[in-house]
Amino acid sequence: MPDIYPPTNLDEQIEILKKRGMTFIDEERAKKYIRYIGYKRLSWYWHPFYDGTSGKFKCKMSFDDILSLYIFDRKLRMLFLEASERIEICTKTLFSDILSLNHGSSWYLDANLFDTKTDKFYKNNKPQTETVDHGSLMKSLSEELSRHKSNNSLLKNFHSIYSAKLYSWDLFQLLTFGKFSRVLELTKGTELKEFYGLFSLPKAVFDNWIECIVSVRNICAHYGLFSFRTFSNKPKSLLKSDKRSFEKIFSGKLQESFFAQFYIFSYFIFKISPTSSWAKRVVKEITDAERKTSLISFEALGFPKNWREDAILQKMLQEDQPELL
Repeated sequence: MPDIYPPTNLDEQIEILKKRGMTFIDEERAKKYIRYIGYKRLSWYWHPFYDGTSGKFKCKMSFDDILSLYIFDRKLRMLFLEASERIEICTKTLFSDILSLNHGSSWYLDANLFDTKTDKFYKNNKPQTETVDHGSLMKSLSEELSRHKSNNSLLKNFHSIYSAKLYSWDLFQLLTFGKFSRVLELTKGTELKEFYGLFSLPKAVFDNWIECIVSVRNICAHYGLFSFRTFSNKPKSLLKSDKRSFEKIFSGKLQESFFAQFYIFSYFIFKISPTSSWAKRVVKEITDAERKTSLISFEALGFPKNWREDAILQKMLQEDQPELL
């Protein structure tokens, strides 16, 4: 069966791009980048500017513009991975400590502390449902921990999540961020008000924002296109009466934008370390990239015109202060 898209060599790939309107300052240099990064991966960055009907790029574009986009995206991924590490470690630690002090070190074994949820999803284009409860959660956690058993000293004598009674603070060091978000979603109890209160967020919003952060973390960890994508995990809005955030961030296309993800990361980092320079470093990367190529702008990344008016972002963009974490 013939290939729909037959493989092409470097010379052919350069010619394809030239026919579409891309310019090259140094073709040999461009070939090296295409060879070691890959035509497919780089195509993620010029695809938003390509008109499939005309077969041409929608604006003037050089290969160096695309390279600037690629490098910019890589720098942002590193910054967001740094932030996700801080958020993951902090939320796991606080959650484990509060539940352990109230219910003992192996509180996660108590089925009374967990809700039952019904997941809705599509399989083979057909709607499906699946019930998730304490039993199915424990089975999932046990399977994940078993994968760590051979190379982790914490689990050297581990047989099952039930027999070992692993301390929750050890358990959370081993769980992926995604599995932790599942535990977070299903756990119930009045003492959780203390946990969510530390971040000044209702449970529904907090859990949703953590899901968004997990999704961003996975995109960045696997080197996916980050800054110029439409995000499928959409942040829920804070209450309308809450003046810390302007509602337009979490509605329409803005909800799917890079800016919405930047905002929730900034919010968590501010709560964890109010003197952090993280948001400033992200803004600086965007500002520096704007100077290198017209393809990058705050507007293109979904930043609303009045984004600097937000109270939390204003504080995070103040003059440098010593970081607490």
